[in-house]
Amino acid sequence: MEKFSLDEACERLRREKLHYQNAYEKLISGKTYSTLNGELEESTRRVAFYKEKSEHLHDELKEARNANAQLKDENRILSRRVDRLGKELACKDEMVAAKDAEIVLLRERIEAMSSLEDENRKLKASLAKDSGNSSIPSSKERLGHKHVQNNRERTGRRPGGQSGHRGHHRQVPAGDIQKNVDLFIDDERIVREGLVPTGKVIEKRVAGLLPLIEVTTYRAHVYRAAVTFTVADKAGMLVEVLDVFKAHEINMKKLESRPIAGKPWQYFFFVEFEIPCEEKFKGVCQEVKGKAEDLNILGYYKSAH
Repeated sequence: MEKFSLDEACERLRREKLHYQNAYEKLISGKTYSTLNGELEESTRRVAFYKEKSEHLHDELKEARNANAQLKDENRILSRRVDRLGKELACKDEMVAAKDAEIVLLRERIEAMSSLEDENRKLKASLAKDSGNSSIPSSKERLGHKHVQNNRERTGRRPGGQSGHRGHHRQVPAGDIQKNVDLFIDDERIVREGLVPTGKVIEKRVAGLLPLIEVTTYRAHVYRAAVTFTVADKAGMLVEVLDVFKAHEINMKKLESRPIAGKPWQYFFFVEFEIPCEEKFKGVCQEVKGKAEDLNILGYYKSAH
């Protein structure tokens, strides 16, 4: 079945009306009635056909409107779902941020616990020290602490120095660091108190520390290098060349411009630099060759001051 739009159906009806008017005029003009009647029946069938088409188009338009309304309802439902999902996502983001804060707090607590564990380990190690595994004397050990058994054999002699033993004396280091001071008692006191010499000498040593200050001076000779070069006749070219030396912290001591023989109004530059080392200065000169022309290193020499 052929489909027409509503405008096309109206246009066809208008043409049918014109056709009927023409047919009426022909009838008046003497055309046979049977011919006109056949044409009228044909036109009636066409009108019925187009009417049916129009009704069909109206039904399709109604269905399209219903489908559009259904799509709008679905769009509203989807919009509400999107809004709800957006709110849920924002809630999830807040939960994630809260979890991140909890993770940071837990990490800080873990670090604090690790620090406490290290401190606890050190304290336990300190408490475990005794006269057997450290320099702590046994007299300072806690009550209830283990007692170290004395394995020396008993000799029956009294404690202290024994008769006839030469004793142990601290060895005095060799060198001119010792001086002896003899203490005498005046004769009047000897006579007055009736003191009798025994021939023994009592020695007491006092050790003193003398401050020793040692000053070491490290000296490095400063060298200079002399170079000559030319630059293009453009504004700022000399500054660009000197900026390369400045970037490498090479100090410039002298800068002179001298005329070039046989080339009027043309000059070359003579420059002296303080250099840290020859190899570094050569590397800087290689970098400068991209900006300067005819760069020559005249030599190296020790700075006078």
